[in-house]
Amino acid sequence: MNCFKSFIITVLLLISFVGTGYSYKQMVVVIPSYNNKQWCQQNLKSALGQKYPSYTVIYVDDQSPDKTADAVEQCVRKEHRDFKVHCINDVFKTDAQSLISQCVNSGKKSFILVRNTERRLAMANLYHAIHACPNESVIVGLDGDDWYNNNNVLDKINSDYHNQDVWFTYVRHVKRPQKRYGWGKPLSVSKIKNRSFREGQYLDQQRTFYAWLFKQIKLEDLLCVEKSQFAGQFYPTNYDVAMCMPMMEMATNKFKFMPEAMYVYNVGTQMNDWTVNRENVCTFGRILRDKKPYDQLFSPRHFHPAKFLYDDPLIISSATDFSDLVSILNNSDQEYVCISKNQSHTFSQLQMQRATHELERTFARVVYFMGSINRNLFPMVKIDRGVYAAQYKWFKDMMHQPDFFEPCLVRKNDLHAIIEKHSMSSLDELYQSLAKLYKLPKQVALFYLPKTLSKAVCYII
Repeated sequence: MNCFKSFIITVLLLISFVGTGYSYKQMVVVIPSYNNKQWCQQNLKSALGQKYPSYTVIYVDDQSPDKTADAVEQCVRKEHRDFKVHCINDVFKTDAQSLISQCVNSGKKSFILVRNTERRLAMANLYHAIHACPNESVIVGLDGDDWYNNNNVLDKINSDYHNQDVWFTYVRHVKRPQKRYGWGKPLSVSKIKNRSFREGQYLDQQRTFYAWLFKQIKLEDLLCVEKSQFAGQFYPTNYDVAMCMPMMEMATNKFKFMPEAMYVYNVGTQMNDWTVNRENVCTFGRILRDKKPYDQLFSPRHFHPAKFLYDDPLIISSATDFSDLVSILNNSDQEYVCISKNQSHTFSQLQMQRATHELERTFARVVYFMGSINRNLFPMVKIDRGVYAAQYKWFKDMMHQPDFFEPCLVRKNDLHAIIEKHSMSSLDELYQSLAKLYKLPKQVALFYLPKTLSKAVCYII
């Protein structure tokens, strides 16, 4: 009976908007969760009970020991049968990324349960889930122990995004069990004019934004560069500050405050960061608010992986004439350069495509191709199958060992800027100069471990 009522309401909504130019955005509710078996039923009821024609819910269980994932799957299959259910392991894997993209583009109600096989924490899970979503989808955040207080939340958010000047919204919340309103409020004209978004408390728990806007955040700004047990990892707390401050700065005035309290913030749970990790919340909160602000964007900037798929790299090896290197770069149409001492190294077209894709997606400086790597050698974080990221601060003392860091892939423009300022006559000197790519300790390099360095279709160095 409930399904029938939901169907009738959806049909009436569609009819009411025929001829008005009204359309429905691709909505994706992303729920990072850990040990929320107690709250998952209420959480899912609010997320899956929205009066919205079609949308996707991504629920990432972060290896909860209380078997949250089992309870979630049982609840969805039993009580929310209008959703197509998909279950998959590990949000960062290629097959999970592909499934998310397919579901969002399907135009159907889809529920994706991701069971992580190791704990990664909320920021890492959000990073991978959102990067898998189409650029134009609207991301709606919901923590695993919170819920919406009505079933029109997505419809109201959709209405705001029909304004082309809205890239980001934030909503008031109600605290449970106190039943008090949160601190959310509209920004003053002076704060917007001065772009002082990192000052003060004005963002509540509910934030929404275009996926493409999130994808403009550099990976380096989401990783902990400070010496601690979390060195080189995604920030363990304050993920809202880490990702929302850059997006607010890039949007500047293209955001909207929604005064209606539609989000219930469950501060009574024992898993709340303010309760469990208060010291980290205060420490990392100060660090994140002190970061350099992002530049304003004046129009949408999309990342299109296809752009980088067929861009063959320029090859620089020991056989290259270094006396004419600047001319070689100037006369090349390629955007990327592969550097290697060993002329026997071969790479498949697929490997080069993937390396280029990850370089652009993360805003990293360089991709190092490795046969193997000791993950305990310096702090690093896994961002995809066979791909790890590390900040320069953690491996700078090893840069004098060029054999360890070769072969590698860099942007031609970056390499050109170094060569113009620093003349070099050999490949060894070129490798020594690569350290100059890293202007800040937080900047990221990628370490790519392909299963094999020899495939049928190869670039031979």
